[in-house]
Amino acid sequence: MASRFKFLVLMPLLIQKFGLAVAGSIAAWLTGLGAPQIIMQDDATGKILYSLCNSNGSTPIFPGNVSASFEFDSIYTPKNDTSLTGTGWVDDDVNVAAIWFQREDGKLVFQLWKCNGSGHFNLYSSFSQRTIGAGQSIHPRTGLMSLNLGDTAGYRVYYQDERKETSTLAYSETTDVWDTQGRVSGDSIKGIAISAGFMDINNITVVTPRDESNIEISTQQRDGTWVIATLPTPLEEVYSLSGEGMDATIILSAPTNNTSPASFHLDPNATVDWSLEAWDGNAGGIGLTFDDNSTRSIYYIGNDSFLHCLTEVAGGGWRKSPRQDEKAWPRADVPNSQFATTYDFHRNEVFIYYVSGGHIYQIHRSAKYTWDPATPLARYNSTVLEEPESNKGLPAGTKAGIGVGASVGGLVLLLLTIYVVIWRRRIRKDKQVQSEAGPPVIATENKSPPPQPIYYEMPTQEHSHEAPSSHGYREMPDQQQAHEVSTSNDHMEGMSSTRD
Repeated sequence: MASRFKFLVLMPLLIQKFGLAVAGSIAAWLTGLGAPQIIMQDDATGKILYSLCNSNGSTPIFPGNVSASFEFDSIYTPKNDTSLTGTGWVDDDVNVAAIWFQREDGKLVFQLWKCNGSGHFNLYSSFSQRTIGAGQSIHPRTGLMSLNLGDTAGYRVYYQDERKETSTLAYSETTDVWDTQGRVSGDSIKGIAISAGFMDINNITVVTPRDESNIEISTQQRDGTWVIATLPTPLEEVYSLSGEGMDATIILSAPTNNTSPASFHLDPNATVDWSLEAWDGNAGGIGLTFDDNSTRSIYYIGNDSFLHCLTEVAGGGWRKSPRQDEKAWPRADVPNSQFATTYDFHRNEVFIYYVSGGHIYQIHRSAKYTWDPATPLARYNSTVLEEPESNKGLPAGTKAGIGVGASVGGLVLLLLTIYVVIWRRRIRKDKQVQSEAGPPVIATENKSPPPQPIYYEMPTQEHSHEAPSSHGYREMPDQQQAHEVSTSNDHMEGMSSTRD
């Protein structure tokens, strides 16, 4: 009984430390100075929250309220349910964040933020914000994905246009201009989630949901062409010209970004003996990672609310990877849930973030074949004895969180009330029994033993609770891109962020 009572007392403290949340769009990237950086839109207020930018160790501290949220000028206020993407680097041992989102009029906003000594973000400079993509037809609910390819190559932002074709915006530090690089794929896709990654700036991969049965994979070649493929059912090959002038020949090859949208068809003659598990094309997020052998993996949360993984195999094929147990891959709160992915291919590490049981969890692959137990993100540093004042109170963004928190608090109060009522009834019953026993017995010469006291065992009740387990205008940095771009263009690191 004592252990149960202790748990009832500790449960509100666990809720206070780990928080309760319902994620909107979410993005993550590696920083090089500590834990990965996370940003997430609060679906109740529309504010974009962030994890503390001085989080040490391998797990971010995520206050989950307005104490850790970006303060935007009114003209740059993000629209509700915007997609989010971000990347970062280190500037004089300080984390810098580049973020992109969509405002209410549909234009894309780009901003730079710099971490201050308290772990919060300040605008990098008064010029560090602008709209980009002017003149482009951007889908009102486009997905967004960003990559930082280094000082020379610059940023890439992938999005969907009004026809739901995947396109690219690129930033050049030389011209200080955002330009369109054209489309990645002319295939009109069903979903709007996007992920991308690279190990070489001349070999980038972009993945998107294609339809209710397939995922589309676009791979950039060194000549700038994107080759389009789908899985598990392949695309039908298309006719194209090879060579120029009189030497040109007609060949049959995989579709590219130059292929007409009307020419994208699944191959009706392909023999496919497998399918995507719990996939209906409505995935809220999609993730892409690389390992040290350049092997790609694709992640999604299915309509069964579980995390799923596909891994590239030798010869260009793909296979379904074994699902981990719920200690490592807990069930998401929402089917087809949004989530964020980032990775370090040098270390074969993968970090995935999504909401499970009302908490934002970190899913961590610490080695190529090793998944650690999932960890809920704390709202404050566990070494601090008392939660900071700025973190107290209800999290800013949690429509369901408030409800769940109130429900749990009410349950604790109800259980304590029941306990008190039963205890008082037992006390009254004890008194009644003693009264009915009459006056005390006076010992006679036989000296019979005195009446033994009556002991009552307090009733126990079974309760089932699950507690959380243990950069004029400066755009591009001159520094090395920590955990995003190495000093050599031959080995790059990527990040991934997704949305619905």
